[in-house]
Amino acid sequence: MPIESYEGAIPKMENQVQLIQRAEALGYDTIWVRDIPSTTPDFKEVGQMFDPWIYLAHIASLTLSIKNRYSKCDFTFASPFARCQSLCKS
Repeated sequence: MPIESYEGAIPKMENQVQLIQRAEALGYDTIWVRDIPSTTPDFKEVGQMFDPWIYLAHIASLTLSIKNRYSKCDFTFASPFARCQSLCKS
């Protein structure tokens, strides 16, 4: 994520669910999000803009068969309590 081309560091994040639904219809079986809640100016992107657990739950509620995965869970930027809260809410 994001599934869009964009200029600059911040994607618009528009139509992401529709693009995922289209990928699912085309036979893709997995989507991936990252948990990188920081901006790296040298990399020129903001990382994952939304809480990955909540975002994956949202995607799962609007798709039928595509698998949702995250590629990294960075515990250094959030306390274990905050991470558990996020998991329980999703």
